[in-house]
Amino acid sequence: MELGFPEERFQEAWRELDERALPGGWELFTESMGIQIYRLYDEKTGLYEYKIYGGLADCPAELCADVYMDLDYRKKWDQYVKALYEDQNGEDKVIYWEVKYPFPLSNRDVSFCFYLEK
Repeated sequence: MELGFPEERFQEAWRELDERALPGGWELFTESMGIQIYRLYDEKTGLYEYKIYGGLADCPAELCADVYMDLDYRKKWDQYVKALYEDQNGEDKVIYWEVKYPFPLSNRDVSFCFYLEK
């Protein structure tokens, strides 16, 4: 599996902090407590790509990042974790997160990136 997050994708995601980018095909999947989840179907793979927008007003960004990035603790509270570990890809550290789904779908690999606003 190719690990990493190319600079171009990082810059694209960074721009989305100021303005959402949901070009053709993205649909609102669900919304709850001010968080919106959009998905885009990939006909080639039969999988969905997801984008999540929103914020947790009463949770500081550093606390949220700490909870997600403490992998041992995450395995205790995240019931969907099948595999979760940190891997080294050159100079980059990458978190691999394999999800187990509670419904009849095969497991999917998920990659994500957090951006902390100060």
